[in-house]
Amino acid sequence: MPRPQTHGLSPTSLATFAALALAAFGCGRFGYNPLAIDGDASRDAAANDGALADAPSGSCTFDDFNDGLADNWTVVSGTWAAEINVYSHDDLLASKTMTLTGGSVGDLVVEVDGMLVSDCVTCGDILRLVFRYVDADNWSAVFLSRYYGTAGVEQWIGGNRSFGEVAASPGFGVWHPLGAIVSGARVDLVVDGTPTYSNTVPDGTVRGRVGLSTDRAHAHFDNLTATNCH
Repeated sequence: MPRPQTHGLSPTSLATFAALALAAFGCGRFGYNPLAIDGDASRDAAANDGALADAPSGSCTFDDFNDGLADNWTVVSGTWAAEINVYSHDDLLASKTMTLTGGSVGDLVVEVDGMLVSDCVTCGDILRLVFRYVDADNWSAVFLSRYYGTAGVEQWIGGNRSFGEVAASPGFGVWHPLGAIVSGARVDLVVDGTPTYSNTVPDGTVRGRVGLSTDRAHAHFDNLTATNCH
């Protein structure tokens, strides 16, 4: 199993992460429960996508794709298409594909269900949940990689990438709930409902949009929810 790797980010110790995760994920600063991210696509809410008044309580953006539309999304790159109940990307050659929704925010709690649909041994097979997107050279994300067997946090500043990661084993044809708690320079990663990794990004003052991204993957996404936006 590969050891945790950091490249320009400052990882939090396991003990410190455990204590902070308890505060963040329990009854702490956000009252956020990662176990609510269950990865079951059948749990879609009957809400009007992207409409704050109809989204889960406290949401700043929400989309379950039940209507088969992506009218609240802006495609930056890649081949994205809304299908009934999912948002799909199917270009196995494109890297750092990007699609965005919502307005510009700094701190937030954001989550999405992601699935790698096809097994491609030569593909990147990376899912990303993007936040603080400013432009193609400046954005942050939590990611899950089948190809590298890792999950982690990354930040792009001026086209340069800083990241930290730990071992992970995402499967194909399986929903993997992917979440992040973002507060200043601190990012807590949640995979499959479990606090997995915590790191500090170089710049915690950036504000930007929420989005989805892939690297050389046929992927499905569902139930994007961003809450506690500041």
